[in-house]
Amino acid sequence: MGARSERLFVVAVTVVVMAVLMGVLSNRLEREVRNAQQMRFEFRLREIEAVIRLREAALRVRGELHLAERYVGANPMPWLQTNELGMQTQLSDYLGEQRMRDADSEPGKWIFDPVEKVLVYLPFGLDDGQFERDGLRYRVAALRSEGGQISGLTLAPEQ
Repeated sequence: MGARSERLFVVAVTVVVMAVLMGVLSNRLEREVRNAQQMRFEFRLREIEAVIRLREAALRVRGELHLAERYVGANPMPWLQTNELGMQTQLSDYLGEQRMRDADSEPGKWIFDPVEKVLVYLPFGLDDGQFERDGLRYRVAALRSEGGQISGLTLAPEQ
């Protein structure tokens, strides 16, 4: 019985060590996934801000900054979807234009609500019912000088 009990002891210790390692690695993996999701969101947000600045720069170069008002409330995602050759590309994290209340609540995705004229990001970790309430909302907005003239475009968070 001595050899058998030694084997059982080794198996029991191995199982305990494996369980502890799995718990530690599981927590670490979960944290890394959250970090990757946050980085992806921030990267896309910076891309959207950059494409809005490019739109503003094009207006400035043509001397048409006064026309920037027509971009207020616009959907900036199609600007990201058009490459240098004018060809459309698909954004894997953009679900298109749809009412926020009708949208599929897919975490990590963006939609544009054409009625409210807001770009909405659904963060991870929300229940289905929290989407309309807790989605992160942004709007293309005009920057104005003290005299009320449009001085640029920005992506403004909505409350």
